[in-house]
Amino acid sequence: FFGCSSLTGITIPDGVTSIGDWFFASCSNLSSITLPASATSLGVSAFSGCSSLIRITLPDGITSIGNDVFRNCEAELYATLDSTTAKTLGTIDYSFWDEDYNLSFKYLFNDNQIAGIELAHAPEDIISIAIPGFVTSIGSYAFSDCSSLTGITIPDSVISIGSYAFYRCSGLTSITIPDSVISIGSYAFSRCSGLTSITIPDSVTSIDISVFSFCSNLTSITIPDSVTSIGGYAFSGCSSLSNITLPEELTELGAYAFSGCTNLVSMVIPNNVTAIQEGTFANCRDHTIRCDHHRI
Repeated sequence: FFGCSSLTGITIPDGVTSIGDWFFASCSNLSSITLPASATSLGVSAFSGCSSLIRITLPDGITSIGNDVFRNCEAELYATLDSTTAKTLGTIDYSFWDEDYNLSFKYLFNDNQIAGIELAHAPEDIISIAIPGFVTSIGSYAFSDCSSLTGITIPDSVISIGSYAFYRCSGLTSITIPDSVISIGSYAFSRCSGLTSITIPDSVTSIDISVFSFCSNLTSITIPDSVTSIGGYAFSGCSSLSNITLPEELTELGAYAFSGCTNLVSMVIPNNVTAIQEGTFANCRDHTIRCDHHRI
């Protein structure tokens, strides 16, 4: 059926165990397909270029998926799978990717069911991108060292940003994190030297280790009231940060969280803070810190 552009739907009968290489490739109007329970393997590029295919259910018995199976498809894949199959699918970043930007995607699992899609990797020479709306997670190191990246749009579908996701993206000057994001991994924006401002959404409850460390041009940041802890080295080396408002519900400041913030001149520590770790304000010259309305 290669290149059958008029084909819109097809049901494959029981007994079929394998879909061959390129079998439905470039069926650009194929929007629905039912795979039989007997199917165990999908060949190389079997559905490549099926740009209208937005949803497909994989049978429990699928144990093998070839390279580029869903290349140039924005398919959301949901299936109940045994642990062996889930493990196999989870390692195949290249079965689902966007040719325009060479973005690769990876399947995420919950109780052996495909529960989301992670943007796993982007080329280092990428300049700007609107992340597709089917992405639920930005993976660790996804945009690491993309120094030419100057603009990015994160959709509301994203709920997590992995460790080192934007590490050393020196061309980024600002980024909007949507309210859907509930977790931001360690070093996610570390050494983004061009970043001048950022707003953390209310959905985030903690700031991980070194998330914004050495963002040397960061002058302002909005931390929501939902944040209860700031991890070690979270803002270390943010030498342009002059003032910051800490949320009232904050209970802990991690080790060296604001160390090397040489322009930080004032800060009020909320009453709920019960732990300030070693070196939190190391090398912060001429700073005034107020805690519980008393200078310390």
